[in-house]
Amino acid sequence: MSEIQVSICCLVYNQEKYLRKCLDGLLMQKTNFAFEILIHDDASTDSSADIIREYEKKYPNIIKPIYQTENQFSKGIKISLVHQFPRSQGKYIAFCEGDDYWCDENKLQLQYDEMEKNENAVFCAHDVGTVSEDGVLLEDTFPKKKIEKMISSQRMLSVMEENNMYPFQTSSYFVVAKYLKNLYRNMPKFMQVSNVGDVPLMLYLLTKGDVIYINKKMSYYRVGSVQGWNTLFRDSNSKRILQIKNGIASYCLYDVYTEGEYTDTIKSIILQDWFNLLLLVRDYRQINNKIFIKSLDIKKDKC
Repeated sequence: MSEIQVSICCLVYNQEKYLRKCLDGLLMQKTNFAFEILIHDDASTDSSADIIREYEKKYPNIIKPIYQTENQFSKGIKISLVHQFPRSQGKYIAFCEGDDYWCDENKLQLQYDEMEKNENAVFCAHDVGTVSEDGVLLEDTFPKKKIEKMISSQRMLSVMEENNMYPFQTSSYFVVAKYLKNLYRNMPKFMQVSNVGDVPLMLYLLTKGDVIYINKKMSYYRVGSVQGWNTLFRDSNSKRILQIKNGIASYCLYDVYTEGEYTDTIKSIILQDWFNLLLLVRDYRQINNKIFIKSLDIKKDKC
């Protein structure tokens, strides 16, 4: 049990209301291997840091926090890549943000066992339920559409498109650590231009190997939580517009990065993002003009 096999990365910012449930779900895991919990508190202004210190005192060999004095997110720093992944000791990295939580005590062991049995797999995910800000169970789940257990890297991008680019929710991620530890130093351009981390991370990983999906609900995503990423962007139209524009640029660069292997699927994804962008800026004339669809071209010189 002395050698750490899994590093759990937990990002926290002003999540005092949910944090204990999150940490309890991580600590209840029953495994035949050692794991660590890497917590990054991004200069919270509520009692989140105090809660983390309380747990750190109880579990000093498991809880390994960073307490920032200046908010890193506001500086545009990709926190996981810069502060979390490089210090991980495990063979695998699992994810859970401070407002989400794990509900199955065997989650880590099940994912670990599946990955150990499949040497071509680089990523494992499972069903995720949703709860309201106050913890009421909701009907939405991830993934929204049925997915096969083993997904080849060639098939994965289509699966992402079928599920609006978010087939899996972050609290289900279980990844081979070697692909993430030094990613910040060698980050592809398509990852650098994106505002969000989940989609470019998935795009990057599918160039490395296959994906395993476990059809079992083992965590919950909290919808509309205070300081939640989706909430922050939903409340700002300008930020949402920037997010879509950067996303389109990211897909263009990804097409270059993969030497056109997924061009047809990427065109389809960009077309949908373009349509959403036109809706946000209320360019209904352009939406009704079918010429813009035919003009979609993501050749290298347009990236």
